[in-house]
Amino acid sequence: MRKVVIVIVLLSGTIAFLYVASVKMEVETLRAWAILATVIILPSFIGGLIIGNLEARGKIKGIDIAMDKIGSTYDHATRTVANLERKRPQPQPPTVQIYNATNDGLPPISHRQLTDSDEIVDL
Repeated sequence: MRKVVIVIVLLSGTIAFLYVASVKMEVETLRAWAILATVIILPSFIGGLIIGNLEARGKIKGIDIAMDKIGSTYDHATRTVANLERKRPQPQPPTVQIYNATNDGLPPISHRQLTDSDEIVDL
């Protein structure tokens, strides 16, 4: 609301100045104002470009800082979860015990070989 009031005051002041200038000022005074306005336009334009560029770089820098903070938070959370996983006791693999490894009471294991006549021969 405040900005709207400021814009309305500036516009009405400009219109009032132009009315007074066109009705009551002399020609030489109007020429001086025209020359002054022409000279001021270029530096105003350049100043606006510089300030706009500075503001844009500031906004981009702010976004960059925010993204760095989000990334570091993500890295910290990932490292925390990884540390918790490392600290958690891991289950031990089951131990397999082979009893009677001498094959007592089992038939002997033999190797078989195919011959040219498709017969199986025990070795």
